[in-house]
Amino acid sequence: MTSAIAVGARAEHHDLIDAQLVVTSPGDRTAQLQQVEGVALASPSTTLPGQLVAWQGTKGSPNALRQKWTGQVTAINPHAYAATHRWSRNRAALSELKAGFIYVSAADEDQGRLHDLRLILDGRSVELTRAGVIPVLLAPSETFLVSRATVPDKALRDAPSETLIQLAPGVPRQRPCSPASRRRGWVR
Repeated sequence: MTSAIAVGARAEHHDLIDAQLVVTSPGDRTAQLQQVEGVALASPSTTLPGQLVAWQGTKGSPNALRQKWTGQVTAINPHAYAATHRWSRNRAALSELKAGFIYVSAADEDQGRLHDLRLILDGRSVELTRAGVIPVLLAPSETFLVSRATVPDKALRDAPSETLIQLAPGVPRQRPCSPASRRRGWVR
């Protein structure tokens, strides 16, 4: 028996994602997907282990707490991510996410606004400014979003990535790729 939450999460996911395919690959291969015949837009999301250190609460308040989260950070191409994810109330702002800025989960902000954020990723510490909040969703979603420009190329190279693909108009879902793009080891 399927739970109501699982059914709701599946429906929510279907409503919030605007893509026809998902391709899994190492991070260094995501840029090549945009070049495949029949692909209108490729939106890579690369998941990396990281640590976020921040102050939570009113800035300057004696009640502010230093928090530390260890988990997954998702590096995105902001424009493509905004085009494939409908959860953002302000997709224009999300599409302009630049290096040095971060979107945080609403669940992590439930006890006060985060400020003075520092991301430790691949042995490198980066000061970040909070750009926005990811809403709480039924379906599993990202906790922290940063622009791929924030992450060192070396860290992106071998990290697991999922790329949402929007097909060009008229391209059938059954055969979106040209035979040349199906080389062994290229699209996994």
